[in-house]
Amino acid sequence: MSAKPTEEQDQTRTRVRERNNRKVSVVIPSNRQQVLTLNSSEGIPGVEILIERVPNVSRARNLGVVKARGEIVAILDDDIEFSKEWFLNHCKSVRRGVAFWADPPCIIFVTKYDFLKAGGFDEALNSGEVQEFALALKKAGVTLSSVSYTHLRAHETVLD
Repeated sequence: MSAKPTEEQDQTRTRVRERNNRKVSVVIPSNRQQVLTLNSSEGIPGVEILIERVPNVSRARNLGVVKARGEIVAILDDDIEFSKEWFLNHCKSVRRGVAFWADPPCIIFVTKYDFLKAGGFDEALNSGEVQEFALALKKAGVTLSSVSYTHLRAHETVLD
């Protein structure tokens, strides 16, 4: 006969289950006909995909996040491919106050709450907007970790 779990163990299991079942939205700013990122992101259960076709990439990212229904938002360049495991591992690790990022290519895994708290991307910038947003996240108290390049392909180059 196994011992009945304590209330603390039950709460821990519930938190882990909730973290593993959070809704995720993928925001892809793109004006291309072929969006390579769809090759990897389509078909992952429970993931909402938003392609924003707006000339200003920062505006496209901001609009996508505002429309996103997920608690976790993955903001990805339109020309990357990745494994399902890579994607899900980053999603599982994100929580309020903890985000993952890389540039280039632009890859950001963040809670929608933290994105909005940081104020989104500066739409007046033509370059350096990802680094500026990373600084805004840090100022908002978010800890940033680097994205793992294992199982990621960008711009026809394997990053590993």
